[in-house]
Amino acid sequence: VQGKNLLQLAKSQGSKCEVQLPSGVSVQVKGKNGQITLENLDSEAQAYLVNGKIEVARAGATVKATLENGRIEVDPDPARGYRYQTKVDLGVSPSWTDSKAPDAILLDLNVKRGSISRQDDSAEDGE
Repeated sequence: VQGKNLLQLAKSQGSKCEVQLPSGVSVQVKGKNGQITLENLDSEAQAYLVNGKIEVARAGATVKATLENGRIEVDPDPARGYRYQTKVDLGVSPSWTDSKAPDAILLDLNVKRGSISRQDDSAEDGE
C-alpha cells in the first residue's frame, strides 16, 4: 500500500525496538502482549494492544489508544492543552478536566479491563 511501511515483529519472541519517525508521519502500532510507548509524536497515532501497557508521552497530535487488558499511562506535555475521551469498561476510569485551548490535542483512550492514569494526576492541564 502506498504511503505505508510495515514493520512485522509478530513471529519474533521478545522483540524490542525503537522507531523514530520524521515529522508529519502518522503511525499505527498493533500488538498482542507487551508495551507500546508513543513519545513526542507530532502526527496522529493509533495503538492497539491485547495485554500490557500503552504509554502516551508528550503527545503533539491526536492519539487513539485501545487496550484489552492492562494500563494506559499518560505523561502530558505541560506546554500543551489536551482533551480527553476516556473509557474503561471494568476498572479505574479517570475524570480529567479538558483544556479550553482551541488547539487542545485529543487523547482518545479505551481500556476493557484495567486502568488509565496520568503522570500528573494531581495537576490540571494548562489553558
